[in-house]
Amino acid sequence: MSYLNLRLYQRNTQCLHIRKHRLAGFFVRLFVACAFAAQAPLSSAELYFNPRFLADDPQAVADLSRFENGQELPPGTYRVDIYLNNGYMATRDV
Repeated sequence: MSYLNLRLYQRNTQCLHIRKHRLAGFFVRLFVACAFAAQAPLSSAELYFNPRFLADDPQAVADLSRFENGQELPPGTYRVDIYLNNGYMATRDV
């Protein structure tokens, strides 16, 4: 094997060795990040619905605070008026 071929072989072997270490390091970092993400507590922030989504005047919207802790509306059928772009569309039972 000539000197030039030997140097190219050594360089390629060294590059492969470095690539293997980089790839292994990447997977170690990925595993650690996933482990920390799995252990992170869920956010305990309070749920809040902004009434401005329903109307520009928050005082014109009914009090929605009872729904902040999940479904607190008893099961049943409710008659609702459906509006689209401030135009009445229909009244339906939901």
